[in-house]
Formats: sequence, structure tokens, C-alpha cells
Amino acid sequence: MIIFGLNFPIHLRCQESVQEKANRLRELINNDRDFARYPNLRQHVLMLVSSSGLALTAPDPGVMQLMRDTQLTGNEELPYFRLSHEELRNFLVASSKDRITMLRAVGLIARLVRWSNIVLAMDGRDLENELNALHFSDGLSLPAKNAVLYVFVPDKRKREPFQCYFLTVYNQSYTYSYPRKVYRGSLVISGDNGTRLVPRQLLRDQPPIQTPYCVRTEIRYDSSVVGLYNIQGVGLPGVESLFGSVAAMYSKGGTLFVQTSRFWGRFPFEGFEDPAKSYRFAIHPESPTAMLP
Repeated sequence: MIIFGLNFPIHLRCQESVQEKANRLRELINNDRDFARYPNLRQHVLMLVSSSGLALTAPDPGVMQLMRDTQLTGNEELPYFRLSHEELRNFLVASSKDRITMLRAVGLIARLVRWSNIVLAMDGRDLENELNALHFSDGLSLPAKNAVLYVFVPDKRKREPFQCYFLTVYNQSYTYSYPRKVYRGSLVISGDNGTRLVPRQLLRDQPPIQTPYCVRTEIRYDSSVVGLYNIQGVGLPGVESLFGSVAAMYSKGGTLFVQTSRFWGRFPFEGFEDPAKSYRFAIHPESPTAMLP
């Protein structure tokens, strides 16, 4: 689950030039204390933002329809940017060097989406393919397997710590088991509150998806917490399903908490963002001795 090359147009004041908007975005990144904790990712973002024309891409009609079908209306006129697989590859390499968790990385991307007020989309197949090509694990996060689309949708009407909505579309409903070295457990994609969509084409260069399932969340980020809230479409298998569906996944004080929809269930994962302990939870090479590109 899950980012991430960043030729971002910043959508602030119509009288600003492209260069002024880019400068404003770079200033926000440079002055952000959380970005400073991840120097490789920050450098990657700054390099992309400063490199050039900040060109927008034409919206994919399938993404615009998805936003309407999931009641995220009023955002169809926002600038639209779609990430390339090369940008994703560079993002994964930079993130691995910083040992950042996918949850934290997604949270930082969500902040950029809020700052720039754009709709950001990426092909889920690109993320899964780049993880496989690099022999990387995305750690403890929403699974990338079978994801075909990710969309970040801002909403300036909502106050912080809300950053944006986050939609993930999978090409099937299934039970995902984490690698044993990461976590001996599973999640059910679609769950008991999953949204099955009618067959559709989401991206121009992607074939129609016959059994699309949409997972909808809200990303929140502040000085103490980063997480996915109001999750719709992720369940628990077997006996754990008695706790209902997964309602939230958030990191607080370096510990990941998975909160369920029934009985106030809350499962902690200590050391989630502890650099000395969190190698397996973060974006990382599958072999600890592997050389990074």
C-alpha cells in the first residue's frame, strides 16, 4: 500500500508564477521538521520539485468517475498529477535508505497533496512491479499485492490533522498474509464493509478491471500521530473477525496501533518506527545484505 515521485504543481494563488509556486513548495519541504528526519527522501523530493516544469497531466476519466462513485465530489476540477514508475522506483530507493515505514511515507505524501491541493494518482501495478524488481519489502502496511490504483484526494474544507482521502483499488477480494519475518498475521481485502465496484477501466493504459474493490481511508498527520482512519474495506480473518473490520492504523510514539470496529479492539506493534528495531516494518531490501541501487 502505498508514492511518489514529486513533480508537484503547487496550487495556491492564481497570480503566482510556476516558479513562485515551486519555490513556495520547496520552502515548505525545507522547513518541515518531519522531512528533515528522512534526508534521502527529502533530497529526492527537492530534486524533483526543483528540476523543472511541474507539468500537470490530463485527468484519467476512470479516476474522476471513481471519485464520484465514492462520494468525493467537488474535486474534479483540481489539478491532476500521475506518477511514473521511474519516480516510484527512486522513491522506494530513497525511502529504504532512510528506513521509513510506508505509513509514514504515505503520510508525508499526503501533506504534499494538501499543500499543493492536487489530485495525485499512481498505477498500483507500478508499485508492485518496482518492489519485485528491487527485491524490496514494503514492510507492515496495507498490501501492495493486487493493487491497481492509488489516489490521494485533498479537501481543503476539512481541518488538519486531516490531510487527504486515500483510495486504493484492488483487482480482487482476497486474504493477504504478511511475510513471517514482518508479521505472523493476515488482512482481508474487501472485508465485511468493502466496496465492490462495477467493472471499469481506471487508467487509460490499463485494461478494464472486472472485479474492482475499493478501500477508502482518510490520512491524518500531526506532530504526534500519522495514520489511516475511517478505513472502509479491510477486514480480519478467522476468529479475529469477531473484532469486526480494521477501522484505523496509526503510529503514535513509535508504536503502530491497529484499531478494530468492534469491542474497541486495539493491537499494538511496538518498535514500529524505532530505527534500531523497525527494519522489518519499514521499506527495506528483502535481504539485509542486499546492495541498494
